[in-house]
Amino acid sequence: MAEQNHPLQNKDAFIIVTLGGKEENYSPDGLYTTTVPELMKFLILSLKVNGIEVKEILAIHNADELKEADLAKYTTEIRKTLRTP
Repeated sequence: MAEQNHPLQNKDAFIIVTLGGKEENYSPDGLYTTTVPELMKFLILSLKVNGIEVKEILAIHNADELKEADLAKYTTEIRKTLRTP
């Protein structure tokens, strides 16, 4: 497990991942036959080994086609989750 006095020990993580593909493509029956949490499995494990708990994964689909309104929505959601002004 994580070494004692690690600066990130007992911290929380919030993963934000951008994906060019559509949401329906990231499912067992979708184009990629896997989910976003499954894609993040090794990152989550690495964080866990270092004493960091993943609280949430925010997947932003169709990221290469985001409109200003979509970006504003995600920005608001991220700020709310992180509790920042």
